[in-house]
Amino acid sequence: MPAFYCGMFGHHPTPGTTNFRGVFFRKGDEESMLALGFISKHTEDLIPLTKIIAGDKAQLLKLDRSVDMKDIKFYYLESSKDVMVSSVRSEIKKAMQRVVSKITEDVSSSSNVPQPYYHEGFNYMYILWKYWMSKEPDNTAQLYTNNNGEANGIIELVKKLFGLSSHYIFSIFRLIEEQYLPKVNSAWAEKVTADLKQDLFSKLGDNGVLLMPSAPQVAPYHYSSLLRPFNFSYFAIVNTLMCPATQVPLGKNSEGLPLGIQVVAAPHNDALCLTVAKYLEKQFGGAVMACELKK
Repeated sequence: MPAFYCGMFGHHPTPGTTNFRGVFFRKGDEESMLALGFISKHTEDLIPLTKIIAGDKAQLLKLDRSVDMKDIKFYYLESSKDVMVSSVRSEIKKAMQRVVSKITEDVSSSSNVPQPYYHEGFNYMYILWKYWMSKEPDNTAQLYTNNNGEANGIIELVKKLFGLSSHYIFSIFRLIEEQYLPKVNSAWAEKVTADLKQDLFSKLGDNGVLLMPSAPQVAPYHYSSLLRPFNFSYFAIVNTLMCPATQVPLGKNSEGLPLGIQVVAAPHNDALCLTVAKYLEKQFGGAVMACELKK
């Protein structure tokens, strides 16, 4: 998310390969769909940085694998049908179309022309993320108090109205959702997730990538995200799928805000994401300044 909004490259390694010891009071051996990654102005920096953070699990990511762009199968998803997420803006779709056109022109043959991809699992990006977040080892209510007791979402909301809560309003809404709203049906969520993984990863294999929006729109105005609280779901579904993804900047829109897409691969195929990112960096100019600095 920060990489996209700031016009930078960012890599989200395959979950399970980076250590969360000390993050959210974790010991580092917990199972999780989350991963730690770096943001950089240049793709060439992401491989050595990812090796450092992955430590002795770096070999699982195949970062030194030599990949020829002409051997990669390309799929693309222009937008999700998730009703909880805003429609993808035309400028984001056009950025995707420029990428697909460039790949078709430069590296595709008749056998691997970029193909559109969709699965009904993308209709439920937020709900699936919400379910799998409930399986994370952290106790959200305890995190809000630095593990000194448990916070109550309703009480925090009342305190917020009087300026007495230090928590961000969306975080309070998430706590209320977790504590008071109905839970996601576990059998349904696990089946949809499994079906999506099986369908997507069987297509991608060890030599395919999915190009998809990073978000439905460019960086929003401050606090306007409260009106569209689920638009992070394009980032969140990558966590749900437990796969690698690389954020790629693609210039700016008419208002000078960064555009971009993310490149997704099957688990432990991080090298594919980074190879495509490096190609797109060369073709579209790489990182951009998110704002003009006034002297």
